[in-house]
Amino acid sequence: MFFISFDFFRLLLCSNFIVLVLYVSSSKLIIQDSSSLAFLSFASFAILQNNDGYFHNNGLSFIYLALLLPNVVYFYFNSHNVFKVVCFFLFVYLLTINESRLFVLSCLISVFYVFLIVYREYEHFKRLFVSSIIIVFVLFSFIITNLKFSSTLGRFEIYKISLDMITDHPFSGIGFDSFKLHYNLYQANAVLNKSVMNDQLLNNTFFAINEYLQLIVELGIVGLILVGIYFCFVLRILKRLPAQVDNEDFVYKLFFAILSVLFLFSYCLHSLPLILLILTLISLSRQENAVFFLKISKKYLWFIISFFLILFVFHVFLYFQLINLQNSRSKSVKVDGYSTLYPFVFHNPVFLYNYGVQQWEKGEEEKALKTFLECTTMLSHADLYIYIGLCYQKSKLYSEAEKYLNIARYMVPHKLYAKYCLMNLYIEKNECDKLIDIAKIIVEQDLKVYSMLGMQIKDSAEFVLSNNKCLVQTYGK
Repeated sequence: MFFISFDFFRLLLCSNFIVLVLYVSSSKLIIQDSSSLAFLSFASFAILQNNDGYFHNNGLSFIYLALLLPNVVYFYFNSHNVFKVVCFFLFVYLLTINESRLFVLSCLISVFYVFLIVYREYEHFKRLFVSSIIIVFVLFSFIITNLKFSSTLGRFEIYKISLDMITDHPFSGIGFDSFKLHYNLYQANAVLNKSVMNDQLLNNTFFAINEYLQLIVELGIVGLILVGIYFCFVLRILKRLPAQVDNEDFVYKLFFAILSVLFLFSYCLHSLPLILLILTLISLSRQENAVFFLKISKKYLWFIISFFLILFVFHVFLYFQLINLQNSRSKSVKVDGYSTLYPFVFHNPVFLYNYGVQQWEKGEEEKALKTFLECTTMLSHADLYIYIGLCYQKSKLYSEAEKYLNIARYMVPHKLYAKYCLMNLYIEKNECDKLIDIAKIIVEQDLKVYSMLGMQIKDSAEFVLSNNKCLVQTYGK
């Protein structure tokens, strides 16, 4: 099951960046150059950690650091020897402790870019350029095939299903920010039609893990045009190598080079801390190189900042309420706070899911069903469809229960719980043939991740097959 995960310190970081972006767009009073931004960003990066020292998401955390690599390189070439040693060991340390393929690729791009600038006067520069690209490609291919190879194959499945979505909606797309609503349903259909190579690699997915692809999936032709405009913009920036490695022009050009590659393999535009960091760096780029023109007069600047801070305080209050509710739920305390917060966050599908679970745990199946169905207008998720199936089963609407449980079963094929719920449903309906079929599937399926619940479900399926009766031990209820 999935839950709301909000962190006050992350919100504090976001508010800091909002003010920073607005301010640097109109003056240079806070940040004078990229080296000071590097200090600020690395200091702020610690706020992305949980209180226990672990990152919310290691992949996104190292993407955050990857976006700051140009600043580290700039600082390296503009500092004294002692600081150069510090930067070098920090760089090596981050490479050794992380398992992020994108961070390693960003490091390769940074080294490659510096290499090109230093040796651009070399007699055989063109050969050097082509050779360097080949080396970077070979190294990255080695990385993705030897580090989290199953994850790489899983991404190919996501890309394939995303292309199916484009085929069905080539002009209008599926709608802005609708990927998380439609993708898992497409995935379930692909598994049902046996058009995936390995269904054990599939999981609940909310992003295409490729910003360009997701933009086209959601906006169709408009998304394709936006992607084309962005590439033209980046090519315009990168068409000329900067004069030296130790100037501001190098920092911003390398930043856009890394950002463009990260868009190919991540969902960094769907992470608020990353969005705000990107906006900050772009605003500095406008400030130094006139890449963007955005002038905000001081008369309106403080009004805008105050407006954002008021919104921020309001959201902090709401998020603390949600955190308290989640902590209460995890301790099995019956609470009614969800109904109080509903008018403010009814548009949040994760909140609706948790609200429905709370209603289900209190025995309010009809209310829970209504909340879950409202959630399906914004999100598709295997656990959500399991709960809907269980609600229908409680209401004796067996055909609807079977429909939703089957969808959940095909959304994430490697999980057994949806199949187990179907097994219980067939017991209740006294449909022995379907019961035997689903029990065989459970017994024959290997556990992707060992768990006591998984073993208990397999034991109950074996019990059905060995006794050949419409009886099942009820585990996991």
